[in-house]
Amino acid sequence: MTDQSLLSYSGLSDPTVTSIIEAIKSNDDTLAGTAGVKSVAAQLPTERLAAFYIPLDQWATSGLNYAKQFASMDMGVKIPEDLPPVGVTLSADGSALRMDAYVPAQLLDALTQAGIQVFAAMAQPHPGGAPQGGGGPGGGL
Repeated sequence: MTDQSLLSYSGLSDPTVTSIIEAIKSNDDTLAGTAGVKSVAAQLPTERLAAFYIPLDQWATSGLNYAKQFASMDMGVKIPEDLPPVGVTLSADGSALRMDAYVPAQLLDALTQAGIQVFAAMAQPHPGGAPQGGGGPGGGL
């Protein structure tokens, strides 16, 4: 490790933390080598204090899977795999802290399409006649 490395974690197993420390020591950055992260990083400033990559597609897929498992709401929505993440960097700009973000159009398009599919599935009538959402006139809570 160098004085430029910072590791912060919570709830990880000892073998996982050991693996992370070894990757830091060997300067092995597997995440930076993925195509999605490379394409997003190219759109952000190269001089940075920190970079964050947020996999919204994975979060949305997890949410849909939880809804299917725990709420019996299988909406048949499939989000494409390996979408590029949202990228956020922090950097210094004189005496100010600067934050830049980049949201790939491919990610926005896929999540918008998934949202439309969820909306359409929620509007489908159930055998009882009411839409899944339960809202609307006379739907109440």
